[in-house]
This record gives sequence, structure tokens and C-alpha cells, in this order.
Amino acid sequence: MGDEEQGPPVECVCGLYMSAKKRGKFAAFVKRARELGLLVHDVDLDGEPIRQEDQVPLEGKLGGGGGRVCYAILHKITDDISAAPSDPASQRRLANFSVYTGLNAAAVLIDPLPGILPLLSRTDMQRALEASIARHSVGVKVPRWARLDAQTGEGPTAGQRLASSPLQPPYLVKCDLACGHEMAHAMSILGEAGQLDALPQYRGHALTVQEFVNHGGTIFKVYVMGGGRHVVRRVSLRDYAPDQGVLSFHSHDMKAHCAPPESLHMSLSEEQEEAVGRLCGALSGDLSLTLFGVDVIMAPATGELFAIDVNYFPGYDGVPDMHGKLAEHIMGMARAHQG
Repeated sequence: MGDEEQGPPVECVCGLYMSAKKRGKFAAFVKRARELGLLVHDVDLDGEPIRQEDQVPLEGKLGGGGGRVCYAILHKITDDISAAPSDPASQRRLANFSVYTGLNAAAVLIDPLPGILPLLSRTDMQRALEASIARHSVGVKVPRWARLDAQTGEGPTAGQRLASSPLQPPYLVKCDLACGHEMAHAMSILGEAGQLDALPQYRGHALTVQEFVNHGGTIFKVYVMGGGRHVVRRVSLRDYAPDQGVLSFHSHDMKAHCAPPESLHMSLSEEQEEAVGRLCGALSGDLSLTLFGVDVIMAPATGELFAIDVNYFPGYDGVPDMHGKLAEHIMGMARAHQG
């Protein structure tokens, strides 16, 4: 879609690939991009890959003087990467993606896969966070965490292994797989390690367990787009008390466990904003990413900041003119790549 939309002369052409569910949210982006001179078209990885110049005829769309057009590829192929080990269709799409990027080598790829891969496993994500924080002394911490391999046969249970780890309760339990599977969004808060063995949904899955940091029911969603950064403050999980027992929820449906909107009173100081900026710059440089989000929380008693999650190409909800900013970012990267 997008090819038939009328608008100003085309300066840049962008192939877009993402799952059908995510793609449905981007219709407004295609329209806004066209207004700015960016023509967006869908990439079909279930069919035979073709060159962008062959898929998107530009006759009559370049203005009276013609002009040199630059090309880009924007993707969120993370679900296919995660599903590929057991899904032939995802394997085929990944193979076609490799062919497609080869056919369109002149297009800038937003973003390269090597920097995205560490964000698909929470173990690798935590390690990447810790490495960037240590390397650049950014002034943001990571909650203590541990990986629990999937239970296989006899041996200590997951709860027993958690109890013998250096972590202290409360615990925040997540599957190690960060996307591409429904269990990637399942989470639980436990007051005792032994409670983990009573949760059948986690059996057979490798887990990442963090020490849960009470944070006043406030989370700072930090959205990075190229050199720009936007912080959106949102309600988060209520502070946990030991007598609450086990809290299990889906990360996309947490309202029952979140603080009320009127509790949003915490904010970042100028110094804390600078620390968050250093963290984003460190991750962008170390992973070569331009589109990602970081979830940051603050311990109310100490003011310490903790980075608890990083995800590639988030929804940017709450960012003013997100679609326009994204279009400008794509065109800027394509122009720089073209030289």
C-alpha cells in the first residue's frame, strides 16, 4: 500500500516489514510519511523478494525536475527471528529477508540485525545493559537478576534454584524469551522463592528473575529515535508487600495491579534526565540501534534509577507527531547512507 497515495514529490522510498498485527497500527504512518516526501510500501516476505525499484514505479512522482531518490528498509522482524527455530514459515521469511536486503543493498537497513538479537533474550538483554552501563558509567543501575534454565528431568526445582541464588525477594519472574511467543508477556511477582514451583505456566521455559524494586507505581518509558529521546511517564505496578502472595499478569494487561493515575507524582530531575540520556547514548552506540525503548524506574527512598527492559522499535505511544518524526528519521538515515 502507499504507492497510489498522492502527495509531494517522492524523495525517499521505504520498504516496511512487520507482522500483520503490528502493521495495522501503521496506516497513519504511511499517510503522514507521504506528506513529507517518503513513500512507504509493504515488503512481502512470503513471496519472491524483488528490488524496490521494480516494486515501486516512480514515474510521475519525482516532480518536474526528477531528482535522485534514496532508499530505506524499515522492519520489525523480531517475532520471526524468535519463532524460526520451530516454525518453517518464519524460517522462510528470514531467508527471504536476507535475499531482499541483498537485492536492495543500496537501501539503508533500519536497524541491522546484530544489534537487535541481544534484545530477544532477556538474559542477553540484561548482559548488554550491564555491559553498557559499566563501560560508560552512565549512573543507572540494573536490578540484580538470575537466569534459571528450563527444568529437565530430576534435580532441584526452579523454586529451589531461585532460593539458592543470591537474589532477595520479592522476585519478578519472566520467561527468557522476550518476544515471538505468548509466554514472552507472562510475568509474576513472588514473595517467596518456593512459590515459583506452584506456577505451571513457567514449566519447560528458561526464566529470567529480577529482584523487584518498589518504584512508587511510576515507570518512565524512554523512547529513542536516532539522536532524539522522549520520556513518557506512566503508571506502573503498585509497590509490593509480602502479604500479597503471588501476582501473575500479562504485560499488556496490568491494570488490575497498577497504581491509580492520580499517584503519578514522581519525576526525573535534570541530573537524572542526563543519566538516562547517557544510558540511551551508550546502548545506541554499543548496539548500533536507532529505534528502541528503555523502561526506567526510580526507587523513591533513594532516587536510584534502574533500567528494567529494552525493546526494539517500540510503539512510541505518547510521543508527539511520532509518525512525522519517524519519517524524518528514515529519510535522514537514507540520505546519509546514500552520501
